[in-house]
Amino acid sequence: MPVSLRYLNNQSLPNANSRVFLMATETRYQTFTLLGNDIAFDIDISNVACGLNAALYFVAMSPDGGSNEFPTHRAGAKYGTGYCDASCPQSQRYVGGKSNINGWEPSPYDSATSIGNQGACCSEFDVNGYSICEWDECNQGRLPDCDRWGCDYTPYRLGAIDFVGKGKTVHTARQFT
Repeated sequence: MPVSLRYLNNQSLPNANSRVFLMATETRYQTFTLLGNDIAFDIDISNVACGLNAALYFVAMSPDGGSNEFPTHRAGAKYGTGYCDASCPQSQRYVGGKSNINGWEPSPYDSATSIGNQGACCSEFDVNGYSICEWDECNQGRLPDCDRWGCDYTPYRLGAIDFVGKGKTVHTARQFT
C-alpha cells in the first residue's frame, strides 16, 4: 500500500500540520495490533528537504475519529478529525467532538498555526531518528524524544559504523525497508 506525502504545496495554508493517515475504510482509520507482531515498511527519504520532519509514528486514535464517542461530532475519520498524540496538541480545531474555539489564539509567527484551550492527548509509539541531548537532560531516564535505554541499542553503537547513510547497508539516498 504506497503512501506518499508531498509536503511543500501552494495552498492557502501551506505546510500546515501535514499528516497522512492510513484508512481501513472510507470512514475508519486503519488500526494495528503491534504487541506480538512484526511490521515492515519501505522508506524513501532521498527527497526530504533539510529541516523537514519526516516521521513515522503510531497513535491510539479512535478508529472512527471520535464520532461514536461524541455523538455531536459527525465528521469523524472521513474528514481527518480525531487526531491526538502524546504531546496533547492544542492546535486541533476540533477536540472531543467540539470546536476548540475557547482561547483560540493565532500564532504571531505562522498564519496557519493557532492554539486553543484544549489539547487532544493519547498514547503514541514513535519510530525515532537521530537526536541530540545537552548536559543534564542527557542524564534523565526518559527524554522527550526517546527512552534512552531503548534508543541506546543501535547498530552504530554495536560496531556497524557503515550501516546507515548514502551508499551504506541502509542506503538513505533511495528507498529502503
